[in-house]
Amino acid sequence: MNEPEEQDWLERALRAPDPPIPDAGFTRRTLAALPPPRRQVRRRRRVLLLAAAVASALALLAAGPALTDSFGQLLDWRAWASCSIPWLALACIATVIGLTVSLATDDA
Repeated sequence: MNEPEEQDWLERALRAPDPPIPDAGFTRRTLAALPPPRRQVRRRRRVLLLAAAVASALALLAAGPALTDSFGQLLDWRAWASCSIPWLALACIATVIGLTVSLATDDA
């Protein structure tokens, strides 16, 4: 194993703070030249959530009759096989909503 002296030297070297690198004001000038942060995050979130709601409503309208029939068949436990299409539609809607919320809450 390593001797304690070697470990102490390595630990001291790793924990020592790095000295600042002189850049003649480059960092300050670069940060001053950057554009201000975006302030339209709320608007972006609203637009994305509205788009998800509209897409979900359109999907529900398109699958409306099939959903009505299949939810009626859900009460009949023997008819589970015929319910795959509406469940697929609901899974797609949930995926769209989940992705939209994920994008809307992303601050990047």
